[in-house]
Amino acid sequence: MNSKKLIKDSVFALIIIFLVCLFIVLVAYPIIKSIVLNPENFNGSGYGMNSKFGNLNTIVPFNTISKSTDFKLFSLVNQIKYLPSKNPLDYVNTGTSAGIIHQTPKNYKNVILFSGLCDMILKQNGYTVWPHNLHAMKNDNLVTIHNNNNGHFNTIVTLLKTLKYTNNNINTILYDFRNINIDEIVQKLKAQLKKKSVIIAYDFGCVIANICISKLNSEEKALVDKYLLICPTIGGTAMTIRDYFSGSGEISPEFLTTNTSVLLSMPNQKFYSRPVMMYEGLGYNAKDLNVIMEKLGKPATLYKDLMKLQEASFQNPDVNCIIVANNEYNTPIAYDYGNSLQNGPKVYNMPNSTRSPNGDIHSNNTVEGIQENGDKVVPFNNIKELYKMWNTNNKCSLEIIQGKDHFTILKSYELALIIIATLK
Repeated sequence: MNSKKLIKDSVFALIIIFLVCLFIVLVAYPIIKSIVLNPENFNGSGYGMNSKFGNLNTIVPFNTISKSTDFKLFSLVNQIKYLPSKNPLDYVNTGTSAGIIHQTPKNYKNVILFSGLCDMILKQNGYTVWPHNLHAMKNDNLVTIHNNNNGHFNTIVTLLKTLKYTNNNINTILYDFRNINIDEIVQKLKAQLKKKSVIIAYDFGCVIANICISKLNSEEKALVDKYLLICPTIGGTAMTIRDYFSGSGEISPEFLTTNTSVLLSMPNQKFYSRPVMMYEGLGYNAKDLNVIMEKLGKPATLYKDLMKLQEASFQNPDVNCIIVANNEYNTPIAYDYGNSLQNGPKVYNMPNSTRSPNGDIHSNNTVEGIQENGDKVVPFNNIKELYKMWNTNNKCSLEIIQGKDHFTILKSYELALIIIATLK
């Protein structure tokens, strides 16, 4: 009896050891390897691990990604990874106990990525000055722009590479976000367009992507098979006002003042009909922000010129597009600064609603600014307005992913399924 129990215990112990080793190989080792080999670039792994940065703001690289792991996404990626090597478009998620199955091989599609606001790497003399070491950036335009492979788009790139996509069919549009040259970006897009192209854009990347698409002719638009917009900031965000006028902690006021991509993210009157800022007893609508800029000595003329460019991002792209969004979280739509910009905007008691809490900007059950439903950054009313404008030709659809905010939505299992379906 003792020998049988000993054998049984030994087998059980071996199973436990095997499971622990499997966990280390599949989960712990890739994460530890990323941290050890690339600590300066570790903005977040493909599964939501991050320990850097703090308060929520509009500059994508400086936002904390949830430390929780979406194990459904992790399971999906690993199920694909360890299937026999097949063309990625063979994979079909049945949504049943059959799991993922494969069909007759098809061709890879051409994927073009537009990442979020400032989510790139800038270098001067080979030294990284953005998003880290901003204090070392010299006041000139002599920078080289690099893909931030470990940034917030990392999950999507990880998924694509798991689907056997390579650098030959994953193209990232890079540009100097401090001083946007839209004609140059349009030429980059045209150079990367091929038949059956899929454009995936996130955050401010949707603004740039849509401006570029609006400048394509009908033959060039015909090359776009699908256009996926993830939490688009088209129409601007009220949160940009807070970051621009009262600072966002990590970033110098000088950088924000002259950054054309930040100015292009200011709220637009078409999407914000009510005042978006109160200061010194006056309410300012989105169309009147240039008045307060002039009062504070900021580049009001540049801002007005950029608002004309911003309006190009509202145009119906006239291609098959999917807007992905969330509508559960408290999201600011206006700020009251009283008589001073130095002390930050007024805080309010948490509204009694079914919205999910926004832990990044809440303390003591209060919120900064007047709130509506959204994804913490983009009000859902903006998304509904955009969908209404674009769905006139039935080429636009809207997908709501629950339980994921503006940043964690990139790590969601549901978004991964949408991307896989888009690539079919």
